[in-house]
Amino acid sequence: MGNWCVVHTKPGQEITAEENLQCQGFKTWLPKLVRKKQIRRRRVQNIVPMFPSSLFVNFQPGKTNFASIKYTRGISQRDRFDQELATASEKIVQDLMGQADPNGVITLPEAEIKSDDSSKANEENMLIITQDRSQ
Repeated sequence: MGNWCVVHTKPGQEITAEENLQCQGFKTWLPKLVRKKQIRRRRVQNIVPMFPSSLFVNFQPGKTNFASIKYTRGISQRDRFDQELATASEKIVQDLMGQADPNGVITLPEAEIKSDDSSKANEENMLIITQDRSQ
């Protein structure tokens, strides 16, 4: 099937980059979340990328031309594709895809976070990310 890599996009250009990569024949996935916020006393729901300025691209080792990814509209030029490619494990991507609806939107259960719990949640998330990178 191939491997999944994480591609960094220009800020706010995730959908543009995804569409352009798909036009070139790449299999991409952009996980999204529903963000609820209050604007002028009204609750508004927005669909936003789960990982801002990032999306997943499936590639075939030895067959994929990374220059075509690097120079795609919406992709950040500051990344260096020729040194080390940020890969994501197949299990993590498949687990996220399994939680998403057909539009790629993942609905998280609403949880009450106390002010002292936010630092614990951030530490746990960073631990998961650093453990995945070391594999």
